[in-house]
Amino acid sequence: IPGSPALTPQAWRRLLEAQGFVDVRHPAEVAHGLGQQIVVGLSDGIVRQRQTVAAPLVATPSHGLPAQDMAPRSVRESAASIGDALEEKLQSSLARAAAELLKLAPERIDPQSELSKFGFDSITLASFANVVNDQFGLELTPTVFFEYPTLAGLSEHLVREHRAVLARQLGGTERASAAVRVTIGDALEERLQLSLARAAAALLKLAPERIDPQSELSKFGFDSITLASFANVVNDQFGLELTPTVFFEYPTLAGLSEHLVREHRAVLAGQLGGTERAYAAVKVTTSDALEERLQSLLARAAAELLKLEPEQIDPQVELSKFGFDSITLASFANVVNDQFGLALTPTVFFEYPTLAALVEHLVREHRAVLVTHLGDTVAAAPERAVAQISIAPPTAGRRPRARFAQAMAMPPERHAAAPAPAAVPVKPEPIAIIGVSGAFPQAEDLEDFWANLASGRDCIGEI
Repeated sequence: IPGSPALTPQAWRRLLEAQGFVDVRHPAEVAHGLGQQIVVGLSDGIVRQRQTVAAPLVATPSHGLPAQDMAPRSVRESAASIGDALEEKLQSSLARAAAELLKLAPERIDPQSELSKFGFDSITLASFANVVNDQFGLELTPTVFFEYPTLAGLSEHLVREHRAVLARQLGGTERASAAVRVTIGDALEERLQLSLARAAAALLKLAPERIDPQSELSKFGFDSITLASFANVVNDQFGLELTPTVFFEYPTLAGLSEHLVREHRAVLAGQLGGTERAYAAVKVTTSDALEERLQSLLARAAAELLKLEPEQIDPQVELSKFGFDSITLASFANVVNDQFGLALTPTVFFEYPTLAALVEHLVREHRAVLVTHLGDTVAAAPERAVAQISIAPPTAGRRPRARFAQAMAMPPERHAAAPAPAAVPVKPEPIAIIGVSGAFPQAEDLEDFWANLASGRDCIGEI
């Protein structure tokens, strides 16, 4: 049945009842939140197939000419579907929507060709029906595309059945028609797309720049469990009530953002703000002076830690490519924490595995703190001497942090007017071990395990 993977329970019921099913039920409705549906219905036993119906015969006058030819030419032309201005505008609007859905240029959509020729399948037809319904307030089901498989036929049918509604929606100007297509230039949609990309990246432990809004979420490793979690994240953030089935209807972040802005613009505008100024503050670019200075500083610190040249550290490459492991990442976290008074843990490098992504995250979350340490980011940066970063035991000028075993000092970039940090006396920090547990091969406790090690016993066996 067309559109089945993307249909909601209500749409299932409408579609099946339209096809002659009765007593449609969903026995596993409690599992719908996981994106699974079981539908049971009783068929009336009739198989419905589309067929070509011959045009009805028209009675002709006594002189033998068809009745339709008796009308003046101007009347016949104005009645032709291709000449109907409303139909033409609807056809143009649907062509753009279809092209946007299939990622094609609008001029490639021939209104006289069947939609299947362009790559439409059951899922995209269901999405297309949703787009048309949302735009014009209709209640089409995907079966309409089997009755009217071309945009020309569909437009003619819709204008015939819903002329008043379409006339109100499309009006008489191209301005209303242009509003059908929410483009990438919509600031709210762009900001939502950025926010969703960061949420998806955090959920999958990826760098945000690795999330392509035009690619399907399944390509990044999303499954039914993580999609349910993602739906919860979006709901909690924006106060919505999405179910995981929304990702079947809109499998890309671009499509999802467009849908959410169309359906919940007021709510999202309240959450994300409504001006380009607010958007510019959300999107931290590489031209941000503070970000550039922080990235340069961290690159030198990473190079010093790994005994590399600073120019070998590419901010767009994952840190693991340079030789970072769990130990050196913990040390690197100490460096950043000691320098800026933060409390990062090494897990931050799994969420933001490149220096570029890490810097963007830190500036976004700790801009005020970083400005205090690195100086005003609005003024032009003065000539800077290359800071030598020494990996050494902590001095009296810096209080060591006890989060990890080794603490290292990283002096800030030297500026002409940078004040020297005030000395802080070093004080020991108490550590309390409140519990230890472990499981050891072929040993009941630590004593047995040590005895096995001391005797060189092979503790590997079949299970």
